[in-house]
Amino acid sequence: MNKADDKIYDTEGRLRAERERASVTLGAIARKTGKDKGHLSRVEKGERPVTPMLVHDYSCALGVAIEFDRGAASHSRGKSLRMRNSTAEDSEDAMQRRTLLGSVIAAATGAAAAVPIDSVLSALPSHTAPATVTSRDVLELQQATDLLTRRDAAGAGYSLVAEGRALLEWASNMARHARNEQVRQDLAAASAYLADRTAWIALNLGHHSQATHLLGVGLRLATEADDPNLSAQVLCDMAGHSVFIGKTTDALSYAEIALADNRILPHLRSALHAVMAEAYGARGYAAGVRDRVEAAMDCAEEFDANALDIPGWVPAFRTKGTLSASTGLAASLLFDARQTKTASLLAMDHLETAVEALGSRPGRSAALTRLRLATLHLTSDDGDRGRGLSIAQDMATEMTHVRSVRVQRELHSLYSALPQGKRDPVRDDVRLRVATLLDGQVAGV
Repeated sequence: MNKADDKIYDTEGRLRAERERASVTLGAIARKTGKDKGHLSRVEKGERPVTPMLVHDYSCALGVAIEFDRGAASHSRGKSLRMRNSTAEDSEDAMQRRTLLGSVIAAATGAAAAVPIDSVLSALPSHTAPATVTSRDVLELQQATDLLTRRDAAGAGYSLVAEGRALLEWASNMARHARNEQVRQDLAAASAYLADRTAWIALNLGHHSQATHLLGVGLRLATEADDPNLSAQVLCDMAGHSVFIGKTTDALSYAEIALADNRILPHLRSALHAVMAEAYGARGYAAGVRDRVEAAMDCAEEFDANALDIPGWVPAFRTKGTLSASTGLAASLLFDARQTKTASLLAMDHLETAVEALGSRPGRSAALTRLRLATLHLTSDDGDRGRGLSIAQDMATEMTHVRSVRVQRELHSLYSALPQGKRDPVRDDVRLRVATLLDGQVAGV
């Protein structure tokens, strides 16, 4: 089949002619439509079919009306379909139906039915931005982020990262169309928070490189929005991520950068001191843990004084309960490194406070706190083994799935800490339940 036979529509000549008449480059059309430049070049040469959607995109990009030639829509690679009578064999009807469907698919997607679906999906047009971006669009993005966060807390899975990235792409497209500077700034702030939440979802799923990238995007957007609290939030999460993957030097650097800004709320300041305590705990530096825990608790005394001036997202993540969970984690990391009575008592004190404050609150922070507290009671000479086993039993009974790598790590520690020896039905049942969770035998925190 020669090149001429491959041409399905003659609209492609008008696309190229209108683009050249408007003195617009192919690269500019590619940027405006979100299409691949090479694909557009092949369309204009007649090597790829023209779709109604692409004609619409050209019309919008060039500001001219271009009509789609539907006269040739019945052709498929030079072959016409003919009507068959009712006595035709079923197999021939099925073949004709597949051929017809194939032509429809090709017309709609620009690709034959046999082309791999991932290639077809990659050619989808970019998310359409409204002609005029307003504060209502910002609110819609915030609501979408809130929904994403709630679904993550409920234990949703890997699709959330893809959804978060798609929302970020949509927000980026809107930012390019925003003409009002205040709306643009608000959109950057909403996008920064979205990037931070999506990064934390990726982190919990073990996608650390993706989490690092998304946190970097979030920090850039928060900087563009000139929002010191959002910048501090992202830097705090960058520090927490770094502690988890063993990069304590990076964690301390991120926290120090954020603390250098005196405009941030005490809620964020306390969280930053606490994550520095975590880094020092992982290093086994007792004095650093003690000093930063004290600084974090001092900042917490100012929480109520700022109750009327805090953004709505702060109470969801930066409370006295989550602060105690973080300082308790710092002390328990120190105990893991040093095995001292002072570290174990400090850790149990703060973790018990966190458990009481968080109560039955859903989410990983509460689960992580209870799991670590159970492990600490079971491993420390100053712990209450009965208390530890009771918490472990409750957790093993309540939990039905493990998606978080942080929760998984705590479960591994708990399993190793469960006492072995003479037969104990309760202990053996908890060990079995924890092992089942870790093995993934219970479907899908």
